[in-house]
Amino acid sequence: MDIIKHLVLFFLIFLFLPVFGQASSTTEELVLALGQSKNFTASSYSKVHIGDGKILKIIDHDSHIQVIPKTLGSSYLKIGLKKYKIIVVYETQLNFYKKLAEKIKNTLGLKLKIDKKRILVYGQLHRFEDWLNIKTISAFHPGALYYFQAEIDDDLKDRISIHFHNLLSSYQFEQPLLRYSPFFQISFSGSLKDQKKFINQLLEPYGVQAHFSNTHISIKPLIRVHIVIAEVSKKLSKQWGVSWNQDVKAQIIPEFINLSRVTPQIRALEENGLGKILASPNLLAKSGERAEFLAGGEFPIKVVGYNKVSRIIWKRHGILLNVKPIADSLGHLDLNLSVEISIIDHSQSVEGVPGLKTNRIKTHFNLKKPQTILLSGLIRKQWGKSAEQLPVLKSIPILGHLFSSNDYQNDETELLIFVTPEIIKPSQTSDSITPPIQKELQHEYNSTFQ
Repeated sequence: MDIIKHLVLFFLIFLFLPVFGQASSTTEELVLALGQSKNFTASSYSKVHIGDGKILKIIDHDSHIQVIPKTLGSSYLKIGLKKYKIIVVYETQLNFYKKLAEKIKNTLGLKLKIDKKRILVYGQLHRFEDWLNIKTISAFHPGALYYFQAEIDDDLKDRISIHFHNLLSSYQFEQPLLRYSPFFQISFSGSLKDQKKFINQLLEPYGVQAHFSNTHISIKPLIRVHIVIAEVSKKLSKQWGVSWNQDVKAQIIPEFINLSRVTPQIRALEENGLGKILASPNLLAKSGERAEFLAGGEFPIKVVGYNKVSRIIWKRHGILLNVKPIADSLGHLDLNLSVEISIIDHSQSVEGVPGLKTNRIKTHFNLKKPQTILLSGLIRKQWGKSAEQLPVLKSIPILGHLFSSNDYQNDETELLIFVTPEIIKPSQTSDSITPPIQKELQHEYNSTFQ
């Protein structure tokens, strides 16, 4: 019987030995603030060992052990069989670190540690929502800095890029360069260094710091300005809200006219003798920069300075259109627009240099959605009445076609300029707008003019 009892006892010890071993090797994590100490009960014969004496200081008080943090970081502490992992942070970061540790403890893939005196989130990010949750915790603890250096799953990168694109565009910052290897980084053009403090405050809750480089190319929204210069029958005045007088006018065409259909509408009307497109250029401009269109020419003027040194300057004539669009993240456009139409007038020559007959308009529009601006009244009828001027006018690009038109000479048509600015999205191409079918346009013509 004694042999059997010993065998049973041996078996039980063998069975539970791993459990006892695990219990004794369990490590408890504690977070201490710099300047704070903690007491641990210890018997006089307990062995005490610290992993890093640069981070923790131990004072033996016989009845207990006092642990005092010396600097930021982490160190192991062993008292007898009990093991601790002591995390030392700034006092201002104490609550933040505890909340962060609690959240990351239940988050798959992410880990938390103190590295080189910094709170560091690392590991693998599998869900973007996990990062946003950490960002929310950080936002409630201003000044509690951390660094997000986790690797990011490939299927999250597009979503993250869009998120930061929208965030920065809402403050009208140019789009930065995003890097995902070895961890997420943001680089801005060196021209934004004066905004460094604000940008870093914006990115701080994400655990990201901005980098500024003079080699980084500034990326601004690209804006396409579609221009249609057309000779149009005055029968369209009611549909487009044009008042046919001699006043130069800039207006937004009625919203019920689909702006993607202006060009095909005029082409359809051209078949019925009610309209003709003279030019249809597209201009591309970065947000905040100018683009221009000139249909005409230049003639030389000799200028003599005070020191009797002469030089040649060139004066433009014809149709000159200048635009400066500024876009924001919501798709709104601030548009400065100037248009000038000028023709050479030999009747006003001075010392052999001809004068110019000119009409110009400078205007400004705030567009909250894509809309088309209509310019009218820029050409005076009397310009083409002179027999001497008519050959000159007919030689000017675009204007020559207009003054050669019998309908225009008979006051049945007018020159209209349509200007449609549009923010180009990265995925958008020049063919992304599909014009309506000719049959539908013909139906609109029949219902309007018949």
